[in-house]
Amino acid sequence: MRRLLILMYALIFVDETALQALVPLVPSYKQALGLSGFEAGLLLSAASLAIVAGSIPGGLAGDRLGARRVTLTAGALLALSCLGQGVAPDLWTLLAARLAFGVASAVIWSAGLSWLSDSTGDRPGALGAVMAIAGAAGMAGPVFAGVVADRVSRGAPFVILGVLAGLITVALVLSDRGTERHHEHHPLRRVLGLARRDALIAGAVIMMLLGGFSDGVVNLIGPAQLADAGKSSAWIGLVLSVAAGLFILFAAVTARAGLRAVTLGLGAVCTALSAVVLGPVLVASTVAVVASMLLLRAPLLGTMYAICFPLGVGGARRVGVGAGSINGLLGFAWGGASFIGAVVAGSFVEAAGARAMYGVLAAACVAATGALALLARR
Repeated sequence: MRRLLILMYALIFVDETALQALVPLVPSYKQALGLSGFEAGLLLSAASLAIVAGSIPGGLAGDRLGARRVTLTAGALLALSCLGQGVAPDLWTLLAARLAFGVASAVIWSAGLSWLSDSTGDRPGALGAVMAIAGAAGMAGPVFAGVVADRVSRGAPFVILGVLAGLITVALVLSDRGTERHHEHHPLRRVLGLARRDALIAGAVIMMLLGGFSDGVVNLIGPAQLADAGKSSAWIGLVLSVAAGLFILFAAVTARAGLRAVTLGLGAVCTALSAVVLGPVLVASTVAVVASMLLLRAPLLGTMYAICFPLGVGGARRVGVGAGSINGLLGFAWGGASFIGAVVAGSFVEAAGARAMYGVLAAACVAATGALALLARR
């Protein structure tokens, strides 16, 4: 069982590394391929769009066909899509590979987490630790991609990740099968109806929506502002990696706290402080201000994300729907919001400026805080 746990964490690590690896390379792709702001936003958000399309079907497939079988298929697709990103010669091929990667990621985070939850007995710490692993990947991914791209080529980081994903998937095929609990399989309309009435699931969805929108906006605008100030891909990757280190620390502490931390009230505190952190970038866009914002938002995201999946699984058990379906719903919420955030930011910044877009994000944080407070009271 320990080997299965380590391999699943490794697969999630590679998946998140590949997701974050593109962030510091967007300015480079923008220059090399002559991309507009909209096209750069589309490239950054392509995986999120695929996550939107694949999360709920992936979770439902895991509940119906078996989480292990569906997760292994996603692992193979992850390997192929990373290799595709590494050798893509133009924007459209890169977008196609990025979309395939997003589908694989969606299934890993829905069916894969369901398999992990079943195999670990629904321990909140095991699910919460996934966010610490994702944070570690977020720390390694940008600096890894930035350094390798600067010294080898833009595609080299993705080729390396594709090989690693293939090896991990083969190891999972040969390892312990773990535990696969029977999950109730309901039509999507029924799942959504039950989820809407449960405060825990609704709160987790709100946090995922805000987190995804925030990631889409900040990951597009922040690195671009630093690049415009003359900072290299490696320097930008280093800042993002330090931020990911803070994300890891707070996600790990939250996971270790177990059920005591899995509350809607804590989520409301995180969203409120997220609005406060955005204050300085509303009035200035210097390197110090932008880098500080990237660093200060990371602990809040680490804490918030670490409680989302335990909240969702707890709500799923309470209302009697499959955990894979709810995990897929959370992935759908994050992916959709991230896609919208990146695309809107890419167009909005050109029309109104970065500060105005940060203002929209701060307003979203305030709205989420109010919604979570009402759900916690309910």
